[in-house]
Amino acid sequence: MRGGPVLPRDEIEARPDVDRLVVGIRRRSPVGKALLGSVSRRLLLESPVPVVAGKPPA
Repeated sequence: MRGGPVLPRDEIEARPDVDRLVVGIRRRSPVGKALLGSVSRRLLLESPVPVVAGKPPA
């Protein structure tokens, strides 16, 4: 699924067909990081499966 909602941790664990997550990341300023949460960062830190994060092609 591209650009879909983030699945809660328990839902990811309950799906045996999910063996990794792939997420896009982008660069933000320190102020942007402080004001806005980062879904990618949260997934990288809390996902029960491996996460591949990369910058989308231009």
